[in-house]
Amino acid sequence: MKFLFVSLVIISLSSYSQDVSKIRSIDSLVNIINRSKLNVQVDSDGNPGGISSQSYVTTWRKGREVKKYVNKTYIQAQQNGTTQKMETIISFYYDRNTVLKVEQSMTKGSAKSKSEFYYYNDKPIYSTPSMVGSSLVSQSMLANAKEILKTLSE
Repeated sequence: MKFLFVSLVIISLSSYSQDVSKIRSIDSLVNIINRSKLNVQVDSDGNPGGISSQSYVTTWRKGREVKKYVNKTYIQAQQNGTTQKMETIISFYYDRNTVLKVEQSMTKGSAKSKSEFYYYNDKPIYSTPSMVGSSLVSQSMLANAKEILKTLSE
């Protein structure tokens, strides 16, 4: 019984160690992408009405290969005589036409939140913060990242 317990602990630790190694490797590639002098393309889109929003899409490429795609949206709404402002940023990182990482952040007033999703071989391997439904969100982000890559590659 003791042998079985020790074996399970060792297997769990080695699996965790492999994921940590992959995450460090992905973060290293993301750091290289962020510091690289890549071709940049910026586009924007607005929305008139009671709720105003402005989106900026920026794409970084190395030749024809997409390395990073960022969608930054500013939203302003009138509610009960006060103006509410919110900013969302979703960054998608790619290497060799595969998804590495997705970062999502939101700022509304003084409240801020941030999530990171890591992928290896087109499968989610880790997300922060660990939250209820993070697996579903991670799968959704992966599907979005693949669709963006497909659209930009056409």
